[in-house]
Amino acid sequence: MMDIRRLNISMTLKVIAGTMILMSFITIETGSDDLRLDEPVVAGGMFKEIVDGVVFDMIYVEGGTFQMGDSADEDNPVHRVVLDSYYILSTEVTQDMWETVMAGTDRENIYVLRNEEMEIIEARGGDKCELLSVPEVGPDYPMYYVRLTDAKEFCRRLSAITGRRFALPTDAQWEYAARGGKAGEQTPYSGSSDIGEVAWYEGNSGGRMHKVGALQPNALGLYDMSGNVREWCADNYNYNRNTSAPQHNPLYQSEQPSPYYVSRGGAWNSDAYECKVSCRIDEHYAFGGTDMGFRIVCNLNEN
Repeated sequence: MMDIRRLNISMTLKVIAGTMILMSFITIETGSDDLRLDEPVVAGGMFKEIVDGVVFDMIYVEGGTFQMGDSADEDNPVHRVVLDSYYILSTEVTQDMWETVMAGTDRENIYVLRNEEMEIIEARGGDKCELLSVPEVGPDYPMYYVRLTDAKEFCRRLSAITGRRFALPTDAQWEYAARGGKAGEQTPYSGSSDIGEVAWYEGNSGGRMHKVGALQPNALGLYDMSGNVREWCADNYNYNRNTSAPQHNPLYQSEQPSPYYVSRGGAWNSDAYECKVSCRIDEHYAFGGTDMGFRIVCNLNEN
């Protein structure tokens, strides 16, 4: 039985992207310093997962129907998608979150991932003397040099620690959240038509990534869905999407094994087009550069 020492429930009105939103916050303090949520939060709320004092703000995304895609993208034409409700991390996974969850493993910090990336470059015939940089280090910077397998292992370990099933977002979950969920933001970037308000990209980043949450969030209260670092999704990249197929909680896995997966959001070194909410990039699962990170979801029906 869980040792619950304190239960706090609070509600507050916040103005996000010009919209007044009622936010519900539930905090459960337990004897083991972790936080568990045994019942779903009310719509418009969030829950905080706390691991060794590090807080994961999980934002509630109410399920619904939306038009996914871009009429100008032949690989992702506009099509109707229906999603169930879920939670999504308010920011990209930070270095603090990574080091807390991955502590004691052979992948516990950014230098380990950088060194492995150097080994991959060398194995492919790259310059043995090439030294990949570690441009930004600190608890509030996004984790980078993250390969798909690294991101999945993080989710597996966090799930084991908390007793919940955390995962990478599906391609559809990512785009729905980036568009503000039921708010249905009709903006090219997540939270604004002005990319500089919401994204660190090649035009304003100064050639580097930035701490998470420094710019304006979207209607759900999500930061850096456009720009800063690219974010892995769970889907294989679909080069010829069949929009007539069932589109309820879609997750595309290619019939033949494929090493290419979807990344979203663009990064600090991306052009404006890659930061659009509809833009999808195909990435090799073994790629993990200074612009490759991720965020996580928790599905309501998979506690």
